[in-house]
Amino acid sequence: CMKRFVGIFLVVLLFAACKQQPKQWFSAAPEIDLAKKVDDSFASGDWTAFRSTFADTAKIWVNTSWDQPSLSPDTLTAGYRTAREGMTEAKLTNSVYEMIVTDDGDHWVHRWGVWEAKLANGKSTSWASNASFLVSDGQIRIGAYIFNALPNYLANQPEPPPAPAPAKK
Repeated sequence: CMKRFVGIFLVVLLFAACKQQPKQWFSAAPEIDLAKKVDDSFASGDWTAFRSTFADTAKIWVNTSWDQPSLSPDTLTAGYRTAREGMTEAKLTNSVYEMIVTDDGDHWVHRWGVWEAKLANGKSTSWASNASFLVSDGQIRIGAYIFNALPNYLANQPEPPPAPAPAKK
């Protein structure tokens, strides 16, 4: 009888140890679709759609640390609108999206990709970009963008004047 009890106890223990942990990593989710909407609306210049993805109280950081003042969704939209107006075309390539659900139940979407753009001055540029969004109730509550702005800055500089011809001897 004791052997049977120990056997049953070990089987129960084995099943308890195999309990599935909740899934915390996702490559498809409504929150990811929201992040894609942000990128698609930037690419197309649809600022109404872009702004609608952010909660009115969202806090957003662009190339700064979390201890710096955040931007409002309206300020971000205005800034990105101005930046996009200097481009005749913009598209996101090599993008990867994922969502994690933290132990506290927060839904964070992360996106990595490369933006490619044709500028109004005829030049082309590209830059690597990361965006992270805390999403709840179908809207972005916190956003953080990190990208290298130097390629755009350099591509928007005027061409230097030609070097003077060497003096004749």
